[in-house]
Amino acid sequence: MNLTIKNWEEYTYYLTIYLKESPSQFLVDFEQLPLHYQLKYFKELTRERRQLFYGIVPSELVSQIFGKLSIEHQAIIVEELDKELRSEMFKQLRTDEFVTLLEQVSPEERESFYTLLPEKKRAQLEEILSYDEDSVGSIMTTEFVSISENATADEALQHIRNVAKDAESIYYLFVVNDDNKLMGVLSLRELLVIKDGATPLHSVMKKQVIALHPHVHQQLAVEAIFEHDLLLLPVVSMTNELIGIITVDDIVDVNEESKKQTKSRFSFTRLFSALL
Repeated sequence: MNLTIKNWEEYTYYLTIYLKESPSQFLVDFEQLPLHYQLKYFKELTRERRQLFYGIVPSELVSQIFGKLSIEHQAIIVEELDKELRSEMFKQLRTDEFVTLLEQVSPEERESFYTLLPEKKRAQLEEILSYDEDSVGSIMTTEFVSISENATADEALQHIRNVAKDAESIYYLFVVNDDNKLMGVLSLRELLVIKDGATPLHSVMKKQVIALHPHVHQQLAVEAIFEHDLLLLPVVSMTNELIGIITVDDIVDVNEESKKQTKSRFSFTRLFSALL
């Protein structure tokens, strides 16, 4: 069946039958949906059907859906998931989406979430949360693609294939030295047109890179991205170590957030009580 708005009701009818009676077929059909429609379908599920959903859909996909939901919907999911699945979902949640979640919860709830994470990811989250609310560091993500300046074009392409599913963006490949200091950048397009796969990246990368420090104001990222027509910007430490990226999506979120008078904060505990 070709997905259209016109037959969406029929499509979801059969999808729900598969959810109950044919989990393998449900997964095949559900994974064919664009993320927008996956979200739409998930929001329409009852609590009982969501439990079936959690048992069928891989935690990676649950994490993608979770990251795009409102804080109210996220609260419901966190309460419904068992500890093991919640841990798997949190491990795969993008850093910037996890930070947004942590900013909404109480300190006690934040600590309970931390216990489900590996030490490395917890350290990344704590670092981002330590930056001022209006700084670049507070909205950066640590899911980017970087590679050694001594790697070849073929090695870079294979590296992108290996890490693509976990990266925020694969359109730019950041080239670093042995100390993880940013040395240059190469777009995916530029990489694909290199004819000799043995070409070392340091000989073809662009060495003049626009980068920002994490403590600067977010408005500088807005201006830099739009002025230079970029998809993203690298974020580096004072010693030029690559620590994150800012994407154009992050900047759109900043502009939307700046229109609000206040920032709403939720407590999962209070929200659960209100839902009962």
